[in-house]
Amino acid sequence: MTFNWDDILRSKQDYRLRQIALPIAEKLRLLDQLRERSVTIAACRTSLTRPQPEMPQKIGDHVTP
Repeated sequence: MTFNWDDILRSKQDYRLRQIALPIAEKLRLLDQLRERSVTIAACRTSLTRPQPEMPQKIGDHVTP
């Protein structure tokens, strides 16, 4: 598969210009949608995250695992 980088860059620039032209209320609505998606993705990924290692606890002058 080949890509026409000029078309890709032009498309990105057009998209950015359309986003700039949006009213602030529409931008905030889009932000809310993105936030909802990120919450959904984070909830789905909890089973894929690695458990965090336990930090040793310091008792007096000794460190216990």
